[in-house]
Amino acid sequence: MTYAASDFTVISDDTISRPSADALDKLWAALNDYQYLRVQFTKKVIESECIRLVAARRTQATGLEHQQELIHCLTIGPPLFVARSESKRATRVYRVVVEEDLDNNNLNAPLPVRVYALKDLWHEIGRREEVDFYDLVARHCAENGIDMEKAGMARCHGNLNLDRPGPHLIADWDLASHGTAKRHHTRILLSPVGRPIHEFPSTMKLAAAFHAAVIHLKIAYDAGVLHRDVSANNVLLVEDPSSKISGFLVDYDCAEMTENGVKLFNAWFNARTRASWKESKQSLLDRTGTFPFMAIEMIEANEPTTADDISGDRDSSEGAVDGDADMDVDSDSDSAHPDDEEDDQEPSASPSNKRHDLHHDLESIYWVLLGTLLAIISSDPPEKRTLFRREITCVPIVKKAAYGALRTLFQVLASLVNKQNPMNAWDADDPTPAVQIEYDHIHAAFKAAVESDAWPLVDDPAEPYIPNRTDDMSMESESAHEISSEAGS
Repeated sequence: MTYAASDFTVISDDTISRPSADALDKLWAALNDYQYLRVQFTKKVIESECIRLVAARRTQATGLEHQQELIHCLTIGPPLFVARSESKRATRVYRVVVEEDLDNNNLNAPLPVRVYALKDLWHEIGRREEVDFYDLVARHCAENGIDMEKAGMARCHGNLNLDRPGPHLIADWDLASHGTAKRHHTRILLSPVGRPIHEFPSTMKLAAAFHAAVIHLKIAYDAGVLHRDVSANNVLLVEDPSSKISGFLVDYDCAEMTENGVKLFNAWFNARTRASWKESKQSLLDRTGTFPFMAIEMIEANEPTTADDISGDRDSSEGAVDGDADMDVDSDSDSAHPDDEEDDQEPSASPSNKRHDLHHDLESIYWVLLGTLLAIISSDPPEKRTLFRREITCVPIVKKAAYGALRTLFQVLASLVNKQNPMNAWDADDPTPAVQIEYDHIHAAFKAAVESDAWPLVDDPAEPYIPNRTDDMSMESESAHEISSEAGS
């Protein structure tokens, strides 16, 4: 059998193996319930790409502190995401089913067999586990009658630290090979499965996906969790075309708790490592996220900025929306097994004089949406501010009736972001006070857009594009507007 997707991983990881022929036959049969996957992959591709990974799943779907059991995940197709080669987290995301669910004698198996996303990464020791943020949001939803599945929210179904699996999980692999002095190897079982936002099937569904992400941000915030990395790879479309929800927010790698979140977490999860508001408060000063999509204030927070910096013409380097989720400020270097013998200090997020809050994440929604249509977005604050001098650069939608809803949406979002970052905010003589973006305002803008009739009568999907990488790409160029003016169609 030929393995194209993960030869290196299969060879070097003793928790990854090749599935049996019988397991592959059962996997192919199970995909009868997912015709969109059958159309996407032939049986030959399924067999050539499939690997078998050890993971863990909670024994009760709603149990956040219940016992887990070891499972084996079979991948469907190539990885959904592979981090850049320099990322120490070495993140990979797979589309999987649980092999044990394919057993006809397993009465507890879901019907149809459920498709998950399996996130495999090397987690930095000392940084709070991502599962804690997922579980805090989930407990908040349970306490407040919020149906996470109906809302289309990302949910965690299991978490396995391969170097210390826990007292109830019997490991038959070499624990030492899955941990170093700085990191441990982790797998997180998640749902739903997503696909890149730039593959949107229509501009209306694109807006609906961002609407869902805005709602998810607020629910997480009410639970006491700030996402802090709203980016092109963390707002996803739901892969299953039968889903009533277009998109969702994912990835709490950079998340942090609010003061209320710390109190709730310690009350609800007293068996886990306690949260500290003193530590979280300090962490919220860190400048964390994906640069092109970060709020202007957080980029500028620890930089000396004057009115001359904002109004002057400056050369800048553009960050392309190239679908790399590890392009954050504290992103790491990549290998299948990070070598802690190397003399490379872990880059840390830059401390700022502004504390991250919900309005910063809401601003990022605008930058990600803008970047999705333009394919290029500046990470330079003064250049970002200049976008609002002309409508053509901050509202890149043609004046056509079919795009009325999208154009109006952009006009409202641009206005909100502009008011949050006024051009003369740094003018010592006559500063304009910033007006923070409120959830109700941005939610209302998206709700009005998705409920509007002013959309194309036929789907206008995104076309494949190759970002134009040059040293100096002006967001005010007519060519950038022309490329995006048909709203991705």
